[in-house]
Amino acid sequence: MKIASPSVSFLAGASQFVGGLSVLAWLYCAGIEYLNNPNIIHAPPLQIGQALQVPSVLYLVPGIFLIVLGRRINAGRLWPALGLVILSGLSLFKLVALITDLHGPYLKPPLECEIPIRILMALLGVACVPAWQDLSEINRTRGRRVKRAKPRREYAAPAPVGRISPITLLTPPPVTTIPRPRMRRDEPPSEQTPWS
Repeated sequence: MKIASPSVSFLAGASQFVGGLSVLAWLYCAGIEYLNNPNIIHAPPLQIGQALQVPSVLYLVPGIFLIVLGRRINAGRLWPALGLVILSGLSLFKLVALITDLHGPYLKPPLECEIPIRILMALLGVACVPAWQDLSEINRTRGRRVKRAKPRREYAAPAPVGRISPITLLTPPPVTTIPRPRMRRDEPPSEQTPWS
């Protein structure tokens, strides 16, 4: 289900766009690593993983994370916006760490990739502010709708099943034995009637 709110749609699209750029930056760094060491293709998988570990942690993992969060935001979920705020805070911290004179493989990546990606990720936190209210309203109304849609059913306890009495066969009434004279065919009926 897609959300019609412009701020939510913008945040979802922007996070997927920045995630795609981050994956492209990972491909760029992997290409630089390949150009610096062309024999890496024939190296064992462990050595390839170690060579691509830094760009994967810096670009590939956050890029996939941003794409997934953007899809969940587009579905109207609130928790991915919190994940975007955390990721933008980490990106802001990384920008500050790039200015300082720190050493290490994670702190000295190619700046032509690092600075634009980190700035865009930090700006996603700003885009979360207007979308947060719309997402919380969407989740509040969705919660109400779910409660209305599923009414509570109160089931009555089933009635206890009693013993079924055996079916009694109906007996015909007893035959009466009143003596009556038999009529003969050749005899005409008597002329005497009660009213004569």
